[in-house]
Amino acid sequence: MLNELLESGLVPDETTYNSIIHGYCWEGNVEKAFQFHNKMVENSFKPDIFTCNILLNALCREGMLEKGLKLFNTWISKGKVIDAVTYNTMITALCKEWRLEEALGLVSEMEAMKLGPDHYTYNAILGALTEAGRIKETEELMTKVAEMGKPSDQSIAVDKGQDMVTSENPDNSDSSSIAYSEEINELCSAEKYKDAMCIFCELTQKGVAVNKSTYITLMKGLVKRKRSISKGV
Repeated sequence: MLNELLESGLVPDETTYNSIIHGYCWEGNVEKAFQFHNKMVENSFKPDIFTCNILLNALCREGMLEKGLKLFNTWISKGKVIDAVTYNTMITALCKEWRLEEALGLVSEMEAMKLGPDHYTYNAILGALTEAGRIKETEELMTKVAEMGKPSDQSIAVDKGQDMVTSENPDNSDSSSIAYSEEINELCSAEKYKDAMCIFCELTQKGVAVNKSTYITLMKGLVKRKRSISKGV
């Protein structure tokens, strides 16, 4: 269709280039995507932040993290507009490559630029900390994430030997919280730790708390999963 457009004497616009770049990225053809990106720039069109993030994500997804980092740093040095998605893309990619300290460095940059971190950032870091066996840091961050999900007029109590409840109702947990806690516990018992973690992350985004014993069960399960993977089980 692009060829037909050119043959008709029409000039591709920003939308045309963006559509083709996105298509090649989702196909995994990063080289072609960048060819059209370069043509776009040559024709005085500026890729928007969405297109830039698609290109960055494609590089990281196709195992070209170093090129992704180089592109990311180039954007930073040139003062290009970036957003939370840009940072989360790089943080997630670094975590997958066990480069946790670099990922944490980007989290600090993200905070300094007031772009986050958000739940996507914390989920990536939580997974990396767990895989690295850094249990104390994992526990601290899980508590922080849970606090982010609570309404501002409620506080979370996580005292030793005490279930997590809100200050509005210190004696009873919400029924939905109990149900979700039981579901997470059941998944951990069935060694479906990844599914349990997904539910936990969804709950924190919705502001639903789980009790402390569920936190401990989930953490122990994730550590057990890490050890099993390490042993090749």
